[in-house]
Amino acid sequence: MEAVKNQKNFNILYVEDSETNQFVMSAMMERLGVNLALASSAKEGFDSLKAKAFDVIITDIQKPEHSGLDLLQWIQESPGSPTSFRIFACTANAGSDAMKEFEAAGFEGVLMKPLDLQLLEKFLASL
Repeated sequence: MEAVKNQKNFNILYVEDSETNQFVMSAMMERLGVNLALASSAKEGFDSLKAKAFDVIITDIQKPEHSGLDLLQWIQESPGSPTSFRIFACTANAGSDAMKEFEAAGFEGVLMKPLDLQLLEKFLASL
């Protein structure tokens, strides 16, 4: 974990409707020394992006009302939307077709659920 703590202090937005997943991600990021903001919906995530600068956005794909793909599309289509961050999908859908779809849509990569501390540390080290 020291490798992550010695890197730049990331500001990460995690867009996830599941309170359990929010809790788990928050606990892991805190352990890794990373600043994490939470949004419970795509709309809330989009509003957060307009209010604060983030280095990385991690969004769940399957959410009620609007998906992570909707959030990505709003960002891409919004004039004046910040573009200085990297955006990643986070999903339990492990199919290679889904992975290709997410990357074709504009996500830089996909984090697979369930996340664990080692996977998250490796992901952060790659940023």
